[in-house]
Amino acid sequence: LSLQLAGGRVFLLGEDAELHVVAEHGRGDAAAAQVLAEAVLDQPRPLVQDLPGAGMAATPLRSPDAVLGALVLREDAAGAPSLDEETLEVLGRQLGAALHNARVCAQLRASANRVEMLRNLVATVASGRDLATILPGFAEQMQKALAFDRLACGFVNETGDYIEMASQPEGTSWGLGAVLPIVGSGPGFVAL
Repeated sequence: LSLQLAGGRVFLLGEDAELHVVAEHGRGDAAAAQVLAEAVLDQPRPLVQDLPGAGMAATPLRSPDAVLGALVLREDAAGAPSLDEETLEVLGRQLGAALHNARVCAQLRASANRVEMLRNLVATVASGRDLATILPGFAEQMQKALAFDRLACGFVNETGDYIEMASQPEGTSWGLGAVLPIVGSGPGFVAL
């Protein structure tokens, strides 16, 4: 509004390496905006295009290490042009930095969530010495990260002859029992 623009669109590169409109305001030719956004991605400077009765400009949205997308703005022909290259470059750098910071913040938040989940799992496992008492808490913590109906854990005994099984909910060990012999047992071999 401060630039007295008729509208604009923000395009971001998706994981498919295609441009996607993530925000738009006002009116404008969507096809022309898409073409201009694609053209500016490979340009070191903003592009300004005169259209009949209007002007359109695009600038790449750059983070410190990559091009993230493009900003396309449209203005009506009335009045002095406000879409100069210097203004567009500043807008592209500022929006690119903001998008980069938002992505880094989201990655840090996701990392912190994973660390908290692992901390909770370790605390649950360290809370007892008996597998049967630890497993319900372990299953509850795992359920927060991954949906499942039942969970079975098996541990090889000290001699290596059999696998001790525990399941959650209790008694749902897929009919294998609480002890699986390793030698001569298909299920024991598979579980091992």
